[in-house]
Amino acid sequence: MARTRTPRRSLADTLASPLVFLPAAFAIAFFAGRAVARAVPSSETTPYSVELRDGVFEIRRYPERVTASLRLRGTRDRTATSAFRPLFGYISGDNRAPGATDNEIPMTAPVVQTPSKGGTWSVSFIMPEGATIEGLPDPDDRLKLRTEPPQRAATVRFSGRWTDANFARHTRRLITWMEQRGLTPAGPATFAYYNAPFTPWFLRRNEVIIPLAD
Repeated sequence: MARTRTPRRSLADTLASPLVFLPAAFAIAFFAGRAVARAVPSSETTPYSVELRDGVFEIRRYPERVTASLRLRGTRDRTATSAFRPLFGYISGDNRAPGATDNEIPMTAPVVQTPSKGGTWSVSFIMPEGATIEGLPDPDDRLKLRTEPPQRAATVRFSGRWTDANFARHTRRLITWMEQRGLTPAGPATFAYYNAPFTPWFLRRNEVIIPLAD
């Protein structure tokens, strides 16, 4: 009896198999993301001290800081996208600094976004540590410089995509954690974005921050 021979699979067929392709694609994305992260200079991170750490949850104390903010009406994702260009333009030199030879401001992380009244969102860049309103270039009429007072806040850190569902889920987690510890919120939740949009979702650092009553 003639033996039936199983045809050999080509290399292309093997690589196309889900058992090979999916792990390979994940590995490529992971190492490509790491390479991008190393190639892009890291931003200064807003300083804070940690009062309590419980896994991904923290109670922090933030010092006084200056922010450049833009308030827009719309959805969370659209206002975040629309606000980025004028805010980035401000720190890149598109500001009112007559006679200045170097009016650029270093980028810091995170970019923060907070819901405001009337269906608007406030999107803010935090100025470098030690900055003062008097020492910063004047922004155009769309942006506002503000000195934020010291703040005590509860936070939760997570990775993932910037979706409403993801932020809502982690906001609920943080509120539950706060309730279990008798912590009282002093304002709405703020969403913090630490990475550039091209950072792979699984490498992103995102946070929900809720101010606390002292």
